[in-house]
Amino acid sequence: MVNMKAISRMSEREEVRIEHDIIDLDDLTCHPHNPRLIRKKKFSDLQKSLKEDMWMMSVNQIIIDESNVILSGNQRVRALRKMGIQNAPVMRLIGASEEQKKRLLYKINDHHGEYDPDMVANDYDVVDMDNLKHYGNELEKMNSTLMEQNIRIVLEYSEEKHDEVISKLEESEESYSDQVYQLITNRTSTT
Repeated sequence: MVNMKAISRMSEREEVRIEHDIIDLDDLTCHPHNPRLIRKKKFSDLQKSLKEDMWMMSVNQIIIDESNVILSGNQRVRALRKMGIQNAPVMRLIGASEEQKKRLLYKINDHHGEYDPDMVANDYDVVDMDNLKHYGNELEKMNSTLMEQNIRIVLEYSEEKHDEVISKLEESEESYSDQVYQLITNRTSTT
């Protein structure tokens, strides 16, 4: 058996402790800068996968911080809630710095769904964009695309509207960027 505490100490200067727990999903909060989105079809596939292999939740646990903010598993939590599941196993990171949490968001969330390029662009300054190559192939490709663009559009809305906005954007098979472009061009052409 491997001592996880020793592994976390070897990989970081600061000690990051890991605790395992079963938690009420209502006690969890989605990370406000979760860079991942999931389209309807893939969300349906995720629900099917969870139904078929619910036992894997014990192996691939939702990862949270000390404040119950989800660092990995936002889409799984949404799917579990929709399926009527109330509790799930979690791995709680204790003592992780904000930078460690941010790196975890990008490194570990590289499966179901895709990256929201607008969220990634808004989460990183141009100087930081070069660091995306260390977060995986998908982000490295996105980095070169984002660096070629000369415009950055920031969508601002209240925290209360967040889930509604994301839900509307996910209804379409088009990228967030294409949907925003259509919205802007439609509004511009009608004025």
